[in-house]
Amino acid sequence: MADTVDRARDAAIRSLARDLRMERDDAERWCAAWEQFAKRYGGARSPYFWDAGRGWIDAQRAMGLVLSPAKRLPARVRSSTAQGSAARHVDRAS
Repeated sequence: MADTVDRARDAAIRSLARDLRMERDDAERWCAAWEQFAKRYGGARSPYFWDAGRGWIDAQRAMGLVLSPAKRLPARVRSSTAQGSAARHVDRAS
């Protein structure tokens, strides 16, 4: 069973990296974040586990969440002032 789980995870990583044109390490972090989220909220390993994971990953990315290399769970990117440090504003018009 562990071999099947490992193969499914590896296929999900390859698919994510290919479809979203991201580095394999980034895809692996997103998959690890999904596994952690699913474990925390009781998601069962089923034939649809990685389909649900892909939906979760796509939703997180659509909301503007990114993964920090130091953390496995997504963190929200804020465009305003956060904890006393001003966010950079890039004026593309000039």
